[in-house]
Amino acid sequence: MKQLKQLTAAFSADDRDSEPILALNPAAEALLSGASNPEIELVAQDSRRCTNKSIFVAIRGFDHDGHKYLRQAAEHGAVAAFVEEFDESLPELAQIKTEDSRLAFAVLSRSFFDDPSRELHLTGITGSNGKTSTSLFLRSIHTAAAYETGLIGTVVYASKTQEIEAKLTTPDAWVLQGLFRQMIDEGMDHAIMESSSIGQHQQRDRGCDYDVIALINLSHEHIDYHGSYEAYIDAKMKILERAKPEAICILNADNADVMRQRPRCHAEVFTFGASNGADIRVRDLDLSKGYAHFYIDFSERIVERFKLSEDERSLEVQLAVPGEHSVYNALAATGMALASKIRPATIRRGLETYLGVERRFQEVFDGNFEGADFRIFDDHFSNQENIRVTLSTLSKIQYRRLHLLFAVRGKRGATIVRESIEEIAKWAKRLPLESFFATTSQDVVDQDNEVLPEELAALHESLATYGLECEIFEELRPALYAMLDRVKSGDVILLGGAQGIDAGARLLLEELARRHPEWDRERLMAPIRDRVCGQEP
Repeated sequence: MKQLKQLTAAFSADDRDSEPILALNPAAEALLSGASNPEIELVAQDSRRCTNKSIFVAIRGFDHDGHKYLRQAAEHGAVAAFVEEFDESLPELAQIKTEDSRLAFAVLSRSFFDDPSRELHLTGITGSNGKTSTSLFLRSIHTAAAYETGLIGTVVYASKTQEIEAKLTTPDAWVLQGLFRQMIDEGMDHAIMESSSIGQHQQRDRGCDYDVIALINLSHEHIDYHGSYEAYIDAKMKILERAKPEAICILNADNADVMRQRPRCHAEVFTFGASNGADIRVRDLDLSKGYAHFYIDFSERIVERFKLSEDERSLEVQLAVPGEHSVYNALAATGMALASKIRPATIRRGLETYLGVERRFQEVFDGNFEGADFRIFDDHFSNQENIRVTLSTLSKIQYRRLHLLFAVRGKRGATIVRESIEEIAKWAKRLPLESFFATTSQDVVDQDNEVLPEELAALHESLATYGLECEIFEELRPALYAMLDRVKSGDVILLGGAQGIDAGARLLLEELARRHPEWDRERLMAPIRDRVCGQEP
């Protein structure tokens, strides 16, 4: 519980944000200058949640403008409202005008929970691909180092006592700051957080006190939201530009767009990659079995900065997750772990015990069942670069024929649909593609992920442009069953797509259990037993 004047004081006292209070309407002037000081227990951006102990923040979004709900907030008893424009028809509601309501929401939320990120060793990870896998690589290292570490990511928000399925990669400021406070109250001292470009643009993590930051890669993503690749990069770079001088930033030396951003970071910088100049460099990489074996060499800068011994200058690593992309994620995690004062031997143990993350090229069926000598992989296919990495990994694995089911991403814009089909088309002739299905998953998605008419039109146009034969299903279940009908010995099924196919692996394995009652159901379902996404509601 906080008091109104205490929260509004954060705007003038905060040295990390330049959000001033521009003006007060007469009701706000009277409230803030008077003797009363109402207690506040909630800062809300949803007017329906307001009570007589809440502040309402009117935020202009893409679908709704919070200013249109000021009257509803007042009727629900809101003590005050932060606005970008006064509503003169509500003189009785205390209205506090700021330039940016999203920033005001972040400042109020952080102040309410007593600026919790300053009490944590906070690591932020941003990039177009691999944020989740990299964050979980790092968490595995933290576990090996016996760190009490919370996680805020695309799949799950996790404290010591609770795991919540993530709705947004970066949650809104109120949820985010509350999670940080919960971690601290439970005795945790470290946190790892994925930071998205949309979250940055919407100020969700504004003012978070990052100790370590990693920019792991950049490629085209969320262009329909940001408007251009340049605007997307600018949103991403907020996390680097606001880094405190004593922070440590880890950058991908092999990604040209990443390295172009280096001047925007005023903190200490170290790099990772295969480039000769990288501070954390891969050597003697062997991917012949799909699972990487390699060495990590550290530069003199690293050796001196983190006081490594002669024996710690190089690490031999054998990963338990497939693909070249896993090597880069491991290198990034290594850099962040060093910056978090973890020794190389512990880093190696954490890397080698990491077993992967759901829907990141996850093998959910290995074919070790009687009469079913085929494999099923599941991947989130989040953007063009991710698809390239996934299909490239498949090109290095031995199998007979490929059956691909692509779930069209809903409410993400036509651009990502076109780019996805473009990338699939590039690999269609290099891979033994036997079946190509697509689905809009109308039987499983919620309204936030429904495929829009323009996205479906983009799918048809792109398939025609690249001459791809594709059978399109409106529902996920029939598409899955059709794939099972076609698969033969030695084949691979690949489930590729975002929310529309989250439930795909579960539904596919359940159908296999129905068709083969003689199989051990517990062993069959084991690969998805601990999943967060796609479980039965």
